[in-house]
Amino acid sequence: MKTYNIYEEGFCVMEGNGEARYIGTASGETFLDACKNYIKETGCGEIDVDSDGNEYANDWGCRWYPTLAEAQRSFG
Repeated sequence: MKTYNIYEEGFCVMEGNGEARYIGTASGETFLDACKNYIKETGCGEIDVDSDGNEYANDWGCRWYPTLAEAQRSFG
């Protein structure tokens, strides 16, 4: 198993906004496995499926990424 850092993309809503940020670390065979393990351990986040049938991790609609650069590129 490999250890992955998990970063969440930023957001902008009527109530405010936030920048991409580090949310934690978890282990798994893949990044998605690590996210699933993080969700099991913390109770935060969920796994959804995009329109192409690919699973992805997020919390309140903000996707999770393995690097800060990817999270910032997605949404600041």
